[in-house]
Amino acid sequence: MNINKKLFYAIKNNKFCQKFANNILLGLATFPIFMGMNLLFSSKANATANITIQPISWHIIGLDSNKVTDGPDTFNIGARVCNVGTSDATNVQARFVFDNSNQYINLTGNDTLTLDSLPAGATSHPPGNTGAIPNNCRDFYFNVVITRDRKAYDATRLYRIEATADGLGTVSTPSNRELYVEKLVSQNRNSVLSFDGPTVVEQGKTYTYTVTGSTAPGGYEQLVFATNFPNTFFEILSVSTNYSTPSGTSNNANYGDGCGWDPNIGQTPPKGTYRSCIGPVNYGNDGKVGADFTTTYQVKIIGTGSASVTNLVYDFSGSSYHYNSDYGTGVNTKVVTAVEATSPDLTISKTDGNTDFNAGDNLCINTCAVIRVIVITATRKVIN
Repeated sequence: MNINKKLFYAIKNNKFCQKFANNILLGLATFPIFMGMNLLFSSKANATANITIQPISWHIIGLDSNKVTDGPDTFNIGARVCNVGTSDATNVQARFVFDNSNQYINLTGNDTLTLDSLPAGATSHPPGNTGAIPNNCRDFYFNVVITRDRKAYDATRLYRIEATADGLGTVSTPSNRELYVEKLVSQNRNSVLSFDGPTVVEQGKTYTYTVTGSTAPGGYEQLVFATNFPNTFFEILSVSTNYSTPSGTSNNANYGDGCGWDPNIGQTPPKGTYRSCIGPVNYGNDGKVGADFTTTYQVKIIGTGSASVTNLVYDFSGSSYHYNSDYGTGVNTKVVTAVEATSPDLTISKTDGNTDFNAGDNLCINTCAVIRVIVITATRKVIN
């Protein structure tokens, strides 16, 4: 008897060895099943949302340099939230936070904005000349207002925007950022040429607004072209701007950072670089953007109310800051009223198989409706 047969009979005649061998066989048989289940559970566990956030607005705001009661006092400050995970982010919330106090710089409108769901995608899409915003990103804009007081000049206030979603932690824009109130010089080289869009809108619906304007032909190192939609009833879904300088350039945010601006708090020139151009340039070879431009907004109406909506064109060039002298006047402004969605009290649909009608003929349709047992006769005139 060879060694293999001896081993077989030894296992066969020994209950302990037999049980041990059976356990090994059972383990080998079930190993692939458990491995498959483990891979399945791991796959589900790894399918999760992952959000990022980045600022998309210029931190420079301001009042008219001569008369604080003229010109703008409200500015859009926003951030872009992207889901770079592998599953939808649900109940996304973005919140505007001030980290210190200043009586001259405050929020008006909502400080928290929400989004039911944000799909997953591959990129955390940067602002600027980088194409349309993908579906996995959403911009959140907040309305900052300056008190119209000469003491507000050079005022600052630390701020950040943070975001979170179900099951996730909180992400935030950089904490070393502040809003800075500059003196803005009114100039007619910045102007708004047209402002198209409805003046009465319904809650829950989506609308398009298109604005055209112009700046100096060569453009500016810093340029903001923004419409002051109040976030109490306007949700900005997307922004798309096309510039003529440099030719063929575009932007997917309100703020065009041409020269590579330093927004991080520190010393200003000549000792530092804060609030100056440091590069790299983002538009053209000389870091300037502007001239003729067209901006298209997609907005969703999320509330009701009425507001005077106007467009602001402001810039930095040379060593000073400027805004459009037509701010709040003429074609540059319109009163928009958001109302609750309406629906007809009664909708009746009737199909008639007879198609032998001529333009100008009267078409009579007898329609029965169960409204207090009344028979309704409707007359419709066919119009070319």
